[in-house]
Amino acid sequence: MTENLRMMMSPVTGIVWLFTVVLTVLAGPFGTYDGMEFSARTLYWVSVVSLALLCGYVVRGVVLVMIGQERPALFDLAASIVVTVVFTPVLILVGRCVEGLLGGMPPEFPNVVLYTFAVAFAAYVSRRVVVRAEECTYPFFDDEVEKEPRLVTRLSPEIRGKIIRISGQDHHVEIATSHGSETLRLRLTDAISEMDEVEGYCTHRSHWVARDAIVQVDRESSHKISIVLSNGDVVPVSRKYKPGLENAQIL
Repeated sequence: MTENLRMMMSPVTGIVWLFTVVLTVLAGPFGTYDGMEFSARTLYWVSVVSLALLCGYVVRGVVLVMIGQERPALFDLAASIVVTVVFTPVLILVGRCVEGLLGGMPPEFPNVVLYTFAVAFAAYVSRRVVVRAEECTYPFFDDEVEKEPRLVTRLSPEIRGKIIRISGQDHHVEIATSHGSETLRLRLTDAISEMDEVEGYCTHRSHWVARDAIVQVDRESSHKISIVLSNGDVVPVSRKYKPGLENAQIL
């Protein structure tokens, strides 16, 4: 659920929300262009898109717990059906409220069911295949999916996922993934060598981070810089590794 909340609050979600609101207000799906004035249509679609994103993330979290990520087709189908069942009454209710306040004709029930399922399924599939926001994809896309680095095979099954950070201390390393963290008896240099083709950087003599896990750079001063990762962890940037991160356009 923490990962779900982080995704929902990400800048990407905000951009998707804004783009979708503008598109739906201008296009007027479900007959809202002809049936509603601009103000009513804007209120309707701002409400619908906001509630849709919230519903989609909540349903994703629930279905993830019930089904897991190992069966992507079943996951996307189940999530789309649940969104349709839960969100169709919400769409109708919002339409009735907007109709009562500002006038206009709310969309018909069969159209709402059809379009809700189609949009939800397209959204879940796009997240998995196009954006690659999910860990598993469909079998016929396997050749295009980045292979897991060897280091993942050392982890317990419940921890395996995208490796976000590797931190070394003496003869042990802590490996943080999208599903948690685990400590292994292994040297940091050996752990990094088992990341294979995954792009990543040392930020400090005790820390390595994956490039795609970096979400923010914090600069308290020119000499005190840290990197915020997708799981919320913060790692320091030492003077030794700062030039390399600058050359990689991370800093």
